[in-house]
Amino acid sequence: MGTDENGEFKRPPAKRFTREELIGLILKRQEELGRPPCRKDMPEGTLAAYKSEFGKWVYALEAAGVRKPSATTIQRRRNRKIRQRAVSGKKKRTMDAVQKQAPENIKDDSLEEE
Repeated sequence: MGTDENGEFKRPPAKRFTREELIGLILKRQEELGRPPCRKDMPEGTLAAYKSEFGKWVYALEAAGVRKPSATTIQRRRNRKIRQRAVSGKKKRTMDAVQKQAPENIKDDSLEEE
């Protein structure tokens, strides 16, 4: 990091990581350490990429297969899927009801002949 010709702070371009690269870094670090890595064990500049890609650090470890999700996490994910299905089903039923009523309530002038 440094300054540009005007003396203003200049940030180096951020490195973009793919999901596979991030998982590979976790596995490599685990092999070096002999244990699952902590966030502080990872190279500087990668934590933002992990947070952006996986959200929480434990989700990154789970994606790499280094850590199994807890029973609570599994249950929360299951409940979230059930809620999402219920909401999307309710939206679909609402849209179906609106579409059934639409032909009766809306008069289409393009169908009429003059």
